[in-house]
Amino acid sequence: MLNPMNLKVASLLCCLSLFTFAHAQHMVMHSESPEAIDLMNEAMETMGHDMQRFEDNLHKAVETDPNMVMANFFQALDPEKKMEESKVYVDKVMAYEGEMSEGEKIVKDICSHFGEENFDLSAAMEKLVEAYPEDYKLQLIVGAFYLYGNNPEKGMPFLKTAAEKGKLPGAYNMLGYGYMGQGNMEMAKAQFEAYTSAAPNHYNSHDSMGDFYMANKQYKEAAEQFEMAAKLNPDLPLHAEKAQKAKEMMEP
Repeated sequence: MLNPMNLKVASLLCCLSLFTFAHAQHMVMHSESPEAIDLMNEAMETMGHDMQRFEDNLHKAVETDPNMVMANFFQALDPEKKMEESKVYVDKVMAYEGEMSEGEKIVKDICSHFGEENFDLSAAMEKLVEAYPEDYKLQLIVGAFYLYGNNPEKGMPFLKTAAEKGKLPGAYNMLGYGYMGQGNMEMAKAQFEAYTSAAPNHYNSHDSMGDFYMANKQYKEAAEQFEMAAKLNPDLPLHAEKAQKAKEMMEP
């Protein structure tokens, strides 16, 4: 899902420096602002782990550079946006005429299929992984799209790579839920434990661990994890509510 603005990129590039995130093993992103590139990289790293931070950084990236291809692309993918809202961002990507990396060209091609009923977005995004096999943020994102699209079998290998090689917290988290969905509780527990080890002071790792214990009817342990999540994130009442429910499920 995606957006356009009448950009006069050619003249703009004459007076503005264009920075690139230039590590061969990572997807190259172009922007007028290195800050926007940093924000996009941080946003991508938090997928599946801290979605509030993901969204905040994504919004900041677009504000910092309204013409940034990758920032507009991810804004367009927001499932909460209506079709016409997403199209605004798609059109921005399609209107961009500046220098583009291989990954940005792939993204632009994906945007050209916006609105096509049978277009397989997740499969199209695999091309990004093929282009940058050592950019584990991309493995995380492709795995997430498959998982959220109810196709865990396709997504799990990408998430495994993002977890094993990229050590990305969100990959452990999504793998945990993926294994739970498959009924493999032993592997699910291992992933959630890896998640809490990677992010011991983040509320979401404890909330996920609590979900695991609830699914296994280990209500005491679940309550403890939800209470930890509530302590780390007191502004969200959901954790305390889940802790209370776990306590109510305990044997008298």
